[in-house]
Amino acid sequence: MGSTGSTYVHATSINITKTFNYAEAEAQINNSLAVVFIDEIDTMISKRGNQSDSPNRDEERGTFLSMLESARNKKILVIAATNHLDRLDPPVIRPGRFDYKIHIPLPDQESMVTLLNSLFEKTPIDQEIDFCDWGNKFAGKSISDLKAFSVMARPMAFQQTVIDRIENPEAPLRSITQEMLTNAFEKFKSVDQ
Repeated sequence: MGSTGSTYVHATSINITKTFNYAEAEAQINNSLAVVFIDEIDTMISKRGNQSDSPNRDEERGTFLSMLESARNKKILVIAATNHLDRLDPPVIRPGRFDYKIHIPLPDQESMVTLLNSLFEKTPIDQEIDFCDWGNKFAGKSISDLKAFSVMARPMAFQQTVIDRIENPEAPLRSITQEMLTNAFEKFKSVDQ
Protein backbone atom coordinates (compact mmCIF):
# COMPACT_ATOMS: atom_id res chain seq x y z
CA MET A 1 0.00 0.00 0.00
CA GLY A 2 1.49 3.33 -1.06
CA SER A 3 1.86 6.44 1.06
CA THR A 4 -1.08 8.83 1.03
CA GLY A 5 0.93 11.75 2.43
CA SER A 6 1.22 15.03 0.58
CA THR A 7 4.35 15.79 -1.39
CA TYR A 8 4.41 19.09 0.50
CA VAL A 9 4.81 17.49 3.94
CA HIS A 10 8.37 18.18 5.12
CA ALA A 11 8.98 20.40 2.07
CA THR A 12 9.88 23.45 4.18
CA SER A 13 12.39 21.49 6.26
CA ILE A 14 13.93 20.07 3.09
CA ASN A 15 14.17 23.56 1.56
CA ILE A 16 15.78 24.98 4.71
CA THR A 17 18.42 22.24 4.59
CA LYS A 18 19.00 22.75 0.84
CA THR A 19 19.43 26.50 1.31
CA PHE A 20 22.05 26.11 4.03
CA ASN A 21 23.83 23.35 2.11
CA TYR A 22 23.94 25.57 -0.96
CA ALA A 23 25.33 28.47 1.10
CA GLU A 24 27.98 26.18 2.61
CA ALA A 25 29.04 24.99 -0.86
CA GLU A 26 29.24 28.60 -2.12
CA ALA A 27 31.37 29.60 0.89
CA GLN A 28 33.77 26.73 0.19
CA ILE A 29 33.94 27.31 -3.58
CA ASN A 30 34.55 31.06 -3.22
CA ASN A 31 36.58 30.76 -0.02
CA SER A 32 34.48 33.55 1.45
CA LEU A 33 31.50 34.21 3.66
CA ALA A 34 28.10 33.16 2.30
CA VAL A 35 24.98 35.05 3.30
CA VAL A 36 21.53 33.59 3.90
CA PHE A 37 18.89 36.32 4.12
CA ILE A 38 15.44 35.48 5.47
CA ASP A 39 12.74 38.11 5.07
CA GLU A 40 9.69 38.04 7.33
CA ILE A 41 11.25 35.38 9.54
CA ASP A 42 8.30 35.71 11.92
CA THR A 43 6.20 33.76 9.42
CA MET A 44 8.63 30.84 9.65
CA ILE A 45 9.76 30.89 13.29
CA SER A 46 6.82 32.19 15.28
CA LYS A 47 6.33 31.64 19.00
CA ARG A 48 5.54 28.07 19.98
CA GLY A 49 1.88 27.38 20.58
CA ASN A 50 0.87 30.10 18.14
CA GLN A 51 -2.57 29.49 16.61
CA SER A 52 -1.04 29.55 13.14
CA ASP A 53 1.36 26.70 13.99
CA SER A 54 1.06 23.88 11.52
CA PRO A 55 1.68 20.26 12.52
CA ASN A 56 5.07 20.46 10.80
CA ARG A 57 6.11 23.76 12.46
CA ASP A 58 8.12 22.05 15.22
CA GLU A 59 10.04 20.07 12.62
CA GLU A 60 10.72 23.22 10.58
CA ARG A 61 11.79 25.13 13.70
CA GLY A 62 14.12 22.28 14.71
CA THR A 63 15.65 22.06 11.24
CA PHE A 64 16.19 25.81 11.14
CA LEU A 65 17.80 25.90 14.60
CA SER A 66 20.09 23.03 13.70
CA MET A 67 21.21 24.78 10.50
CA LEU A 68 21.53 28.12 12.28
CA GLU A 69 23.77 26.72 15.01
CA SER A 70 26.15 25.10 12.53
CA ALA A 71 26.19 28.11 10.15
CA ARG A 72 28.99 30.01 11.91
CA ASN A 73 31.41 27.08 11.58
CA LYS A 74 30.55 26.80 7.88
CA LYS A 75 31.23 30.49 7.08
CA ILE A 76 27.54 31.29 6.67
CA LEU A 77 26.19 34.61 7.88
CA VAL A 78 22.45 34.48 8.58
CA ILE A 79 20.55 37.76 8.38
CA ALA A 80 16.84 37.91 9.08
CA ALA A 81 14.27 40.69 8.93
CA THR A 82 10.92 41.10 10.60
CA ASN A 83 8.39 43.80 11.36
CA HIS A 84 7.22 41.74 14.34
CA LEU A 85 10.10 40.86 16.67
CA ASP A 86 7.52 40.15 19.39
CA ARG A 87 6.14 37.22 17.35
CA LEU A 88 9.45 35.33 17.17
CA ASP A 89 10.16 32.30 19.29
CA PRO A 90 12.53 33.63 22.04
CA PRO A 91 14.95 30.67 21.85
CA VAL A 92 15.50 31.42 18.16
CA ILE A 93 16.71 34.97 18.72
CA ARG A 94 18.89 34.43 21.77
CA PRO A 95 22.62 35.32 21.64
CA GLY A 96 24.61 32.57 19.97
CA ARG A 97 21.98 32.22 17.31
CA PHE A 98 21.29 35.83 16.39
CA ASP A 99 23.94 37.90 18.14
CA TYR A 100 22.94 41.33 16.89
CA LYS A 101 19.56 42.95 16.63
CA ILE A 102 19.32 46.21 14.71
CA HIS A 103 16.13 48.21 15.11
CA ILE A 104 15.27 50.37 12.12
CA PRO A 105 12.46 52.71 13.14
CA LEU A 106 9.74 54.04 10.88
CA PRO A 107 10.74 57.21 9.03
CA ASP A 108 10.22 60.48 10.89
CA GLN A 109 8.32 63.42 9.36
CA GLU A 110 11.44 64.91 7.73
CA SER A 111 12.35 61.54 6.20
CA MET A 112 8.78 61.14 4.94
CA VAL A 113 9.02 64.47 3.11
CA THR A 114 12.35 63.47 1.56
CA LEU A 115 10.90 60.12 0.49
CA LEU A 116 7.78 61.69 -1.00
CA ASN A 117 9.90 64.16 -2.98
CA SER A 118 11.98 61.24 -4.24
CA LEU A 119 8.95 59.11 -5.16
CA PHE A 120 7.40 61.95 -7.17
CA GLU A 121 10.70 63.29 -8.54
CA LYS A 122 9.99 62.34 -12.16
CA THR A 123 6.28 63.09 -12.00
CA PRO A 124 4.81 66.49 -12.96
CA ILE A 125 3.34 68.01 -9.79
CA ASP A 126 1.44 71.25 -9.19
CA GLN A 127 3.66 73.86 -7.55
CA GLU A 128 1.10 74.40 -4.79
CA ILE A 129 1.77 70.94 -3.34
CA ASP A 130 3.81 70.96 -0.16
CA PHE A 131 4.97 67.52 0.89
CA CYS A 132 5.57 68.77 4.45
CA ASP A 133 1.81 68.52 5.00
CA TRP A 134 1.75 65.05 3.47
CA GLY A 135 4.68 63.89 5.60
CA ASN A 136 2.55 64.56 8.69
CA LYS A 137 -0.34 62.53 7.28
CA PHE A 138 1.94 59.50 6.99
CA ALA A 139 3.24 59.61 10.56
CA GLY A 140 3.68 56.05 11.80
CA LYS A 141 3.55 54.57 8.30
CA SER A 142 6.24 52.64 6.47
CA ILE A 143 8.18 53.32 3.27
CA SER A 144 6.07 50.70 1.50
CA ASP A 145 2.97 52.68 2.52
CA LEU A 146 4.43 55.78 0.86
CA LYS A 147 5.19 53.79 -2.29
CA ALA A 148 1.63 52.44 -2.39
CA PHE A 149 0.29 55.98 -2.03
CA SER A 150 2.47 57.29 -4.87
CA VAL A 151 1.40 54.40 -7.11
CA MET A 152 -2.25 55.26 -6.44
CA ALA A 153 -1.78 58.96 -7.25
CA ARG A 154 0.05 58.70 -10.59
CA PRO A 155 -2.72 57.04 -12.68
CA MET A 156 -5.09 59.90 -11.91
CA ALA A 157 -2.85 62.38 -13.75
CA PHE A 158 -2.23 59.86 -16.53
CA GLN A 159 -5.97 59.34 -17.06
CA GLN A 160 -6.51 63.10 -17.35
CA THR A 161 -3.65 63.30 -19.86
CA VAL A 162 -5.24 60.55 -21.98
CA ILE A 163 -8.59 62.36 -21.93
CA ASP A 164 -6.88 65.65 -22.90
CA ARG A 165 -5.00 63.98 -25.76
CA ILE A 166 -8.15 62.53 -27.28
CA GLU A 167 -9.12 66.11 -28.14
CA ASN A 168 -5.59 67.44 -28.63
CA PRO A 169 -2.76 64.97 -29.30
CA GLU A 170 -0.24 67.67 -28.38
CA ALA A 171 -1.73 68.30 -24.92
CA PRO A 172 0.93 68.38 -22.19
CA LEU A 173 1.19 65.84 -19.40
CA ARG A 174 -1.20 66.63 -16.58
CA SER A 175 0.40 67.42 -13.26
CA ILE A 176 -0.66 65.70 -10.08
CA THR A 177 -2.90 68.07 -8.17
CA GLN A 178 -3.71 68.45 -4.49
CA GLU A 179 -7.13 66.94 -5.25
CA MET A 180 -5.54 63.87 -6.86
CA LEU A 181 -3.29 63.37 -3.83
CA THR A 182 -6.28 63.70 -1.52
CA ASN A 183 -8.23 61.13 -3.55
CA ALA A 184 -5.22 58.78 -3.55
CA PHE A 185 -4.86 59.23 0.21
CA GLU A 186 -8.52 58.34 0.79
CA LYS A 187 -8.10 55.28 -1.41
CA PHE A 188 -4.90 54.37 0.47
CA LYS A 189 -6.64 54.69 3.85
CA SER A 190 -9.48 52.37 2.74
CA VAL A 191 -6.97 49.73 1.59
CA ASP A 192 -4.75 50.18 4.67
CA GLN A 193 -7.53 49.44 7.16
